[in-house]
Amino acid sequence: MAETGASPVHLDPEVDFIARAIIAQHGAGAARAAVDHLNAMIDLGDFYRRDMWARVVHAIHDRQRLQPEAANGASCARELSQLAAMRPC
Repeated sequence: MAETGASPVHLDPEVDFIARAIIAQHGAGAARAAVDHLNAMIDLGDFYRRDMWARVVHAIHDRQRLQPEAANGASCARELSQLAAMRPC
């Protein structure tokens, strides 16, 4: 397992991108916001997106555990601008 302070490793760049964006936008409430999306996908019966949002929730928990400053939404504006600049087409 990675040491404290190390970046979490996610094999899916889309999941990592979404997790970072949700953390930047919602700070400590990021996991709750992602769970809301997860529940909406369950309600819609969209199992592909349900699984993706479950991975996002997991990635958020990993990031906030390994990078405690992320739990507070630290540097949200900077993170959002960096994410916007690298958004995949």
